[in-house]
Amino acid sequence: MKSIKVLLMGFVLSFSVSMIAQDDCSSVGWANYDGQTYVGAPTGGGNTAPIEVTTFADLKTAAESIGPRVIYILNDVGAGYVGTTGDVLYIKSDKTIIGYGGVTVRCSWQINGVSNIIIRNLTISGPGNTNDSQNWDAFNITGSKRIWVDHCKIMDGEDGNFDVVRGSDNVSVTWCIFTYSADGTHNFSNLIGSSDTEPESWEKLNITFANCWWKDVNSRTPRARYGKIHVLNCYYSNSSGARAGFKSNVREEGSYFEGINTPVDLITPGAEAGIFTIGCRFVSCTGNTNSVSVGGYTAFIPPYAYTINPVDDVKSVVTNSECGAGPTMDSPTQCGCATSLPVSVTGVSVSPPTGSIREGDTIQLIATVTPSNATNIAVTWSSGNTAIATVSSTGLVTGIAPGVVDIIATTMDGGLTASSAITVTIICPSVQYQAEAGTMSPGGTIDSNHVGYTGTGFVNTTNAIGAWCEITVNVPSAGLYDCSFRYGNGAAIDRTQSVVVNGVTQVNNLSFPYTGAWTTWDKSNFSLNLNAGNNTVRFVSLTSSGAANLDRLDVFDCTSLGAESVNQAFKFDLYPNPITNLLTIEIAQEFVEESIIQLYDITGKLILKNKVEGSIHTLSLKNLKAGVYLVRVTNGNNNVVKRIIKQ
Repeated sequence: MKSIKVLLMGFVLSFSVSMIAQDDCSSVGWANYDGQTYVGAPTGGGNTAPIEVTTFADLKTAAESIGPRVIYILNDVGAGYVGTTGDVLYIKSDKTIIGYGGVTVRCSWQINGVSNIIIRNLTISGPGNTNDSQNWDAFNITGSKRIWVDHCKIMDGEDGNFDVVRGSDNVSVTWCIFTYSADGTHNFSNLIGSSDTEPESWEKLNITFANCWWKDVNSRTPRARYGKIHVLNCYYSNSSGARAGFKSNVREEGSYFEGINTPVDLITPGAEAGIFTIGCRFVSCTGNTNSVSVGGYTAFIPPYAYTINPVDDVKSVVTNSECGAGPTMDSPTQCGCATSLPVSVTGVSVSPPTGSIREGDTIQLIATVTPSNATNIAVTWSSGNTAIATVSSTGLVTGIAPGVVDIIATTMDGGLTASSAITVTIICPSVQYQAEAGTMSPGGTIDSNHVGYTGTGFVNTTNAIGAWCEITVNVPSAGLYDCSFRYGNGAAIDRTQSVVVNGVTQVNNLSFPYTGAWTTWDKSNFSLNLNAGNNTVRFVSLTSSGAANLDRLDVFDCTSLGAESVNQAFKFDLYPNPITNLLTIEIAQEFVEESIIQLYDITGKLILKNKVEGSIHTLSLKNLKAGVYLVRVTNGNNNVVKRIIKQ
């Protein structure tokens, strides 16, 4: 059950607005205050023994008696009224009146100069609209405070259904229906404040309407003066909209208006007033739906904390015949509803929203459905292009081929969608050469005492300048090849080496930094110009500590990242190279639009991806490890790749 928490001056009160549409036998909102001070929920007749009544005379005697009373009405009572004649109840303070199974009471309810009243689970019926005279309302509250009316159907009031006037304050109306059974010119429902000259109502008439339903009402839904009126999660159908009049502040929040002409407006433009729509839904409505105010009014903040139902669930929740608004409880002691209402899905998101994997790799996506208590949170997954990536029924994505694809989650309830843009990158093919399969300078050994190596062991050269390890590398064609040497270095020094290819030094100072422990392995990346066929590649120590422990040399062929451009004018310049921090890329202006810059490591893993915004683009690479990287610029039709060295 979702609950609203009222937090004020150390008190905590549970405000139930659950999807099962009933309450916890406790009022909510303004009824729990005396003026602006929180005093707790009205108690009505408290814990006094219930009085069961079956006639209007017994009801009248109990309701108009002095002192606390709890009154249960067992069956329909009352002969009704016309004008100001007929059956009427003058309710006294400290009363709880509850109906069995939504019984009907035909009379006018007059609550005048009293406090601490609870009325629940009744149909309260007037004679219907017969004229425009100031006759009795079906329910009238005058000069009274701390009133809670809950799960009632109040209908066919002659002057109005439910008026709160002349200094009344702190009224909460929850899960009630206001309606008329027949057409009439004066089918008016809820008047708050009877005139603009009602000084006793200044700073009063503070009312909460929560989860109520106005249907077939011509006007006053509500029509407010003076007070702060909180209309929360209510439903409007075939009725007029809410109106704010003299010195009133109406907060329409999370309400659902369907087919309403002018759902909200001011009744007296030019006076001080405001009506504010917050998170409401307007379906097939005409006229004003926006907040409107004069005199500098802004939406008031209720002193109680609360959580509202999703606005798209309001109609189904409020109109549910078993658990919605109106007298839906079976007995006076019932506080909950046995039947849960479905909670609709209102949104879905996918995390991460973007991702990058290489061919054959996977990434797990998570779909989050809102609200979290939705009845059906199931989603289905689909790929926008299964040639690039596939996705399982649980959101596990597998890279198939290079490209970008949307992976889509679709809710079973409502068909709402969200997606994640997944980039699949190329794994550059490589040939691996185990260091222990090569040769080494005298005194070197092949060891296996530090776990984590690949192959049968690793090369441990002598601790001397000039100590070396040599590997024969075979490539199909001459060219520049990206390489990576896997190593371990448990000493807190950089065991630098030179790289000599076929007797010629190509890398003067290759760094093998400290890895933290001899059992922790890392890679040092570089590029070499190799001849077709066999090449002797020697790694020569430049320090008296000798080389790092050498595990494996990988030689990559990443030419597939940079297919030949079909437009030879499509090219770019980058500088400086080598680079320590900022890399500048210049692209011809005619190729800026739709171009994307991608940065890969030498294994083909995508490091970053940026959209080109201008002919000059700057990338900060200060946080990258030293090594060789590939910069690719593509506009979909043309691709160019260049290597950079990060120092």
